[in-house]
Amino acid sequence: MKLKDEIQAVKDMTKNIENEVIRQRVEQLLVWDVKKATCYKRAYYLMSIVIIIANASIPIINQMWTGPNGRLTVSSISGLAGVIASILTLVNVKDTWFRYRKFAELMKTECILFINKCNPYNGENRECLFVNKIELIVSGERGLWEDKFKEGKDKEFNNNMEQEK
Repeated sequence: MKLKDEIQAVKDMTKNIENEVIRQRVEQLLVWDVKKATCYKRAYYLMSIVIIIANASIPIINQMWTGPNGRLTVSSISGLAGVIASILTLVNVKDTWFRYRKFAELMKTECILFINKCNPYNGENRECLFVNKIELIVSGERGLWEDKFKEGKDKEFNNNMEQEK
């Protein structure tokens, strides 16, 4: 599904949420996660394709182009592939894409259940329960981000401590 179509589907899905504040909050969260998931997906595929093409071109260029320019070209392409692979690893592009997609789909599920008054959203406190569930999902997403950030800081701290020894 194209990004534009998916955002329109999110807006169509959330338009049936009667409380304006809840509707805007859920729509904003869903649109954000859908856009970010799509952005990271595109980045992952683009970088992966560049790495594949760069690595595949190295032996061809090496055979066709002899001399100093050939070696420089092969080294440059190899270096580019290494830098892009390092960026993919450093930023965790694929994991980030999956994380945004996971939380978007969790929120969509809750929206469908809420709009159709399915269990557990078929009682008196359905709006309150819905808001709590959505905020729990958001909190879980934030917690994963904080854990990842903290893990990176802990590794950096431990590496610095090891170097000082």
